[in-house]
Amino acid sequence: MNNKVKYKDEYSPIYGQYVYETNRMNSRNKSKFNKVKEFLEYVEKLILEDKLSPDVVIGQALAMGIFTKEEVVFVNTLYRYIDEGRLKVKNINLKEKVGRKKRKTKPKENKKILGISIDERPTHIDNREEFGHFEIDTVHGRKGESTCLLTLTKRKIRKNIVVLIDFKDSESVTYALNKIMKEYPEGIIKSITADNGAEFSTLGEYFLNVVDIYFSHPYSAFERGGNENFNKLIRQFIPKATSINNYNRQYVENIVDRINNTPRKILGYQTANEVFEREVGEILKQSA
Repeated sequence: MNNKVKYKDEYSPIYGQYVYETNRMNSRNKSKFNKVKEFLEYVEKLILEDKLSPDVVIGQALAMGIFTKEEVVFVNTLYRYIDEGRLKVKNINLKEKVGRKKRKTKPKENKKILGISIDERPTHIDNREEFGHFEIDTVHGRKGESTCLLTLTKRKIRKNIVVLIDFKDSESVTYALNKIMKEYPEGIIKSITADNGAEFSTLGEYFLNVVDIYFSHPYSAFERGGNENFNKLIRQFIPKATSINNYNRQYVENIVDRINNTPRKILGYQTANEVFEREVGEILKQSA
């Protein structure tokens, strides 16, 4: 002004936030982050390529002796690194974190249950104490398409079985399930819990005195939580509204093998296949 430079002090909230965030980042102890870079590269690979959760990656690394406790960071720290953008992994890559929905706690009562209600299912099945109890569902592709996947999940150990079927009707489901049951020794499949879809309407009658069939409450997918979670994993490889006819049986088998051979926290970071083989071995030993 009048050929003279004058300075004025004024607070900038944008610049102030930038300074705050920079100081926060610089104030943290960086030594741990720098020490575990090899582990973090391992984490990035397994989450991005194998679609494992952070918790499973850490548990597997420790259980298999790939890294020691001093060479890893634990779950909360790992999530913080992801939130801060320090890794190639983003929150969008963590399916459970971005896709979790609140459970319904009260079933609706405006639809008829097809057979024996889940309310009559014994406690030892509810508590996942005994081997041999499954949940069943179908996974559909493009709207109006007849081809679908029949999925079964073992309640206790989360072992999954999938069959590609040509039609989503009761006859096709019953035929496929009957074929599955013949592939396993007696006692491996003791009960099955289904929803009230029309494709399951003949299971109770067809398998009477063969295997116990229970039906969950209408609109209560959480009562078959293990199977629902497995179907979500399937959707990572076969997205909704995608034609299942685009995928052959070998591709579907590869997906199931990959999931069944993924270490699970609930199984002490063993895989479902490992636990299943051990349990089947015990049953065969007892029946010999």
